[in-house]
Amino acid sequence: MAVTHLRMTGLGLILLGLGVGCGGGDSPEDALVGDWILANAADTAGAGLTFKSDGSYVASTLAVKSSTSYLAEVEKGTFSVSGKTIFFSPTEYSCPEADPPYSFEYTAKGDTLTLTDPSDIFAFSRNTAPASAGAVITIGCFQPGGSFVASPLAPVQR
Repeated sequence: MAVTHLRMTGLGLILLGLGVGCGGGDSPEDALVGDWILANAADTAGAGLTFKSDGSYVASTLAVKSSTSYLAEVEKGTFSVSGKTIFFSPTEYSCPEADPPYSFEYTAKGDTLTLTDPSDIFAFSRNTAPASAGAVITIGCFQPGGSFVASPLAPVQR
């Protein structure tokens, strides 16, 4: 099982631009509200999650193209929590293929959010850095060979 750990980086500044939230409240969902970030050791790619108090979320995978230009695969939808499981129901996606509902086991302790599935563990950290001004984010879809195709968010195919 691979464990991906968070490093707080400049990617956090960019990911905040994709969705904004704030924490608080007493329900399991309320403990998740806010921005979470995970970045690779080289600071060239990362992932972000924004949970909003209305039950919606934004998930993104980000790659650095230059110091001010980024590529982002983006998914929006609704989420719910039952026990220690987060259920994601995508409604929009920047890739044309089907994007069915999915879930992760999770733990949220302080500023760390850990998502687990049978093959991976993702350790996110709460991102409190302000959004970066002037960054250019191109939304689209990462291809299996590593290329990227620009495409808008569109309703999910089921």
